[in-house]
Amino acid sequence: HAKPERLTSFELGAGYVHGATHLKMNVYRMQFRDEFVYAGGLDSNGVPITTNAGQSLHEGIEVEAAGRLPGEVDLSGYLAVSRDVLEQDTVLSQDGTGGFYVIDYSGNRIALFPGTTARLAVARKFGPVRVAVSGRRIGTIYLDNSQNERKTPANRAVPGYVDKQVDPFTLVGAQVTADLSRPAHRKAGSLTLRLSVDNLLDAQIAQFGYSYPIDAAYTEFYSEFYPAATRSVMLGLSFGF
Repeated sequence: HAKPERLTSFELGAGYVHGATHLKMNVYRMQFRDEFVYAGGLDSNGVPITTNAGQSLHEGIEVEAAGRLPGEVDLSGYLAVSRDVLEQDTVLSQDGTGGFYVIDYSGNRIALFPGTTARLAVARKFGPVRVAVSGRRIGTIYLDNSQNERKTPANRAVPGYVDKQVDPFTLVGAQVTADLSRPAHRKAGSLTLRLSVDNLLDAQIAQFGYSYPIDAAYTEFYSEFYPAATRSVMLGLSFGF
């Protein structure tokens, strides 16, 4: 049965604001007992299956900044670097004869937590039109708590083995927003036309996945990957009253 999580957390942040410029920084350390972590696989509703880990740790730093450059160009960015590790965690897998295989995940990175996340956006207004281009970079994502068989590299030599990780990827997007209130002669409220393009460069990448063992000894695995959506365009018109 599931146990309640217990957490000891320390966090420290600071910020600076001057006109259009702002800077925020945050550092944290979260020590868990019995944290709910991804156990591998999905349930019948397609929801990732979770289980209690023994002891786990999340610590990292987050930096967010924004400012205006010459030429009225707005620049903003975000960077997060984290260490998410299973300090003590083992799985007992029945061997079919009354005994157990002991699968030790201690020291491995927790599944589905990328080590780095970064975003960068550049925007400029041209009269009533604002144009913005942004990019986001996501680090390696492991699909189970073995950290791609870090402790048992021989398992990666099994025929048909697929690396249980989503490689780092970058997605670029763009948005054009036009304020149509004045051309439409609206005296009150707003009228905005917005064009958004996601995955502007039409990158062909995996963005998520899952993996689970198909034998009691955890030497063979079934893995699937979800591709990112290809280039998509959305046009919207909004009214404000």
